[in-house]
Amino acid sequence: MKFVFRIEARSGYLLVWQSGCPTIPDLAAMQSALELAAARYRIWRVLFDNRELETPAEEVREFMISWLDRAHHFDAQAIVLNSNMIAVRTTMDALAKRVPRRGFASIKEAEAWLIAKR
Repeated sequence: MKFVFRIEARSGYLLVWQSGCPTIPDLAAMQSALELAAARYRIWRVLFDNRELETPAEEVREFMISWLDRAHHFDAQAIVLNSNMIAVRTTMDALAKRVPRRGFASIKEAEAWLIAKR
C-alpha cells in the first residue's frame, strides 16, 4: 500500500498520522514536513499514530529510528502502535538511549504522557 501521512497541530503537540508502507524517500519527506511544522507552530512534542503503518523493511525502520534518536529539538516523542509488546520495546529502547520517546497502545495514553511532559 502507498505511504501517506498527515500532520496536524493539536493543543500542545503535533499529530503525525501515517498509513501504508514507507520507503526511505517517503520518510525523508515526512521528516522534513514535520520539522517545518514544528518550527511554524513552535510545537516541540509529537505524537506518531502508526497504527495503520505497515511493517517496513528493516533499513527503513532503522532510518526512522536513527532520525528520531537525533531529533533532539523534540521535547517528547509518543508513538502509538498496534502491539503492546512493540510499544514496550519502543519505550525500553528509548530509555536505554536516554531519548524522550515512549511507545503506547492508545492515543489517550500517548496524549496523557505528552501533556504531563509540559
